[in-house]
Amino acid sequence: MAAELFLFITGIRMTHVAYRGEAPVIADVLAGSSRCCSQRLGVTGQVKTGTLRALAVTSPTRAPGLPNVPTLAEAGIKGSDVETWFGLTAPPRRARDRATAQCRSAKALASPDLQQRFAELSLSVTPSSPEELDALIKSEAVRWAK
Repeated sequence: MAAELFLFITGIRMTHVAYRGEAPVIADVLAGSSRCCSQRLGVTGQVKTGTLRALAVTSPTRAPGLPNVPTLAEAGIKGSDVETWFGLTAPPRRARDRATAQCRSAKALASPDLQQRFAELSLSVTPSSPEELDALIKSEAVRWAK
């Protein structure tokens, strides 16, 4: 979806090639038989070692593990910011509130080791309230429906 949004905004035409996972994509990019891939998590190591060159990231801010790689917006392509995110939901409200409290106060999320590992993988943790997650889900649904 991120690639399609990029193509839509820029007017660039490319042929989509479907792969069965990220590993074959990365292998083809490294071999030179494909020119781009879109999963930052899968290529952070190669970018850090110089095996791959990242032109930009799709997130609204620079990736923690790749601080020298600009965002697409910084590269002049506005409106194409996309991030993969995960949310934890649980009905009913009492169970959801309890799960939220446990996750927000979990020492694991705040542990320096976990934060460092996430940064190495160019990931970040952004705890939020159930209402904030609900608002994000609704805004994303509207955004991608267009």
